[in-house]
Amino acid sequence: MLAADGATYGFGDAPSAGSVKVNQNAVAIIPAPNGSGYSIILSNGQVIGFNGGPSSSALGSNTTGHGAPIVGGTAVS
Repeated sequence: MLAADGATYGFGDAPSAGSVKVNQNAVAIIPAPNGSGYSIILSNGQVIGFNGGPSSSALGSNTTGHGAPIVGGTAVS
């Protein structure tokens, strides 16, 4: 489970692989393709990976084109 402050919590048999302390809201957590980690997406578009989850700052800020923050995310294969 992901909290808005970037803290993660294991739930059931899914352990926490790490948390992040950020100045932006954490808005989504997406499982890594290898199944052992995840990526956290922040409201400024930054993606932080844990245990094989991809990381990226390529989204940058204001990727909505309207000056609005990122509010969620999903994995696409």
